Amino acid sequence: MNLLKQLFIFFILFGISSVFSQNSTIDVNFSNVDSLYTANEYEKGFQLLNKIKSENHDHLSKKHKILLLVDYSKRDIYNKNYSDALVKLLKAQKLNLFDSTKYQNIYNSTFAELFYELGAIDLSITYFKKYIKNEQDPFNLYLVHNRIGTLYLKLSKTKEALNEFETQYRISKNFTNKVSHPSALNNIALVYYKEKKHEKALELFKEVSLATAKLDNEKNFHSLVQGNIGRTLYWMGNYKEALPFLKNYFDFSFSDNDFLLDFSMQKNYGIALVKLNEIEEAKKIDGIASKYFDQMSIQAKIDYINFKIFLANVQHNSGLVEKLIEKLDLLFIDLKRETRLNQNETSKLVTSYLIEEAKAKLEMDKKEKAFYASKSNVEKREKKLIYIFLTGLFIFIGVSTFVFFQQLKNNKKKLELEKEAQRIESEKERLKLSNWAKE
Repeated sequence: MNLLKQLFIFFILFGISSVFSQNSTIDVNFSNVDSLYTANEYEKGFQLLNKIKSENHDHLSKKHKILLLVDYSKRDIYNKNYSDALVKLLKAQKLNLFDSTKYQNIYNSTFAELFYELGAIDLSITYFKKYIKNEQDPFNLYLVHNRIGTLYLKLSKTKEALNEFETQYRISKNFTNKVSHPSALNNIALVYYKEKKHEKALELFKEVSLATAKLDNEKNFHSLVQGNIGRTLYWMGNYKEALPFLKNYFDFSFSDNDFLLDFSMQKNYGIALVKLNEIEEAKKIDGIASKYFDQMSIQAKIDYINFKIFLANVQHNSGLVEKLIEKLDLLFIDLKRETRLNQNETSKLVTSYLIEEAKAKLEMDKKEKAFYASKSNVEKREKKLIYIFLTGLFIFIGVSTFVFFQQLKNNKKKLELEKEAQRIESEKERLKLSNWAKE
């Protein structure tokens, strides 16, 4: 009998440990998917995601089902299948609809990324702020405040952006990571630069540059800060002083092919050279960049052509200027075409989301009303029972008090009668003695 009992307990414990072990393995696999996404190894991430789904189809908890939907939606966002991503995120949201804030952050940040891709920046900010409300990890908060600040800067809402970056800066003071602090400070400087408060921006950029110069693994960031100093001096009209900083950035961006995506600071460098009459050096920049023109992003091409127009004007080459302006017009058309979704498609998807969210809210409201109605009935019954109980209690206390005082009264009467009986007995004895004395 004892052996059977021990076996029964063993199998229960084994079953529980198996469930925990399985859940732990699934969690690790989902974590690995996130790591692969972060490293831009999306195809490997998709393969692992499919493996998780096929191997654990009947054993996924609600949390894991939400993670699966969200990770598949990230795949759709990567592939620009925005409507499919929205459907999956709405399913994840609905799956968690009545669990309050329990799993919301799993999909909140992905909603934010989707709306950013759609160009719905305000909605993106809304979801990043929802994420912040439910997040406790300081480093995640640091990253999200950075993202919200960047989005506000895109919208030219500098006051709001500054508030986010200052919060990020305060959080960074608790980190041992040496790059977090200067990175947040650089963001604050960018706000001042955007507001054309160049002296204040320059002061902060220089402070960041001193901090990043000592970091061996942050050469890219340090070079970017050097570029920020250079372009700030450029817009202040200090071209000669700006030149070494802009050259530093150009050399680094050339070695890393960064200028293929962004040519704005390189353009400033080239124009500064022209303004200082160093035409030959400016031509060298033109020569280097022209070799990579076809690989550049459209925005980088536009910045590069603007630089070439400035250079051609200085050289009084009006024929080249006309050709470049014609090319620039075509690039502006391409830039419009490059937009991820046209306005109608964006509006359609955002409206679809808003309708689904309204439905979800309506469903939640109905459930809340039913809950509060049920709660109200329970409270009424509780009050009635309490009333009956208290009434009974008061009656009981009243009767008990009456009986108690009646008993006290009876005891007092009884005591008086006993005393009277004793007095009568004493009187009788006295009379007996008196009669005996007479005899």
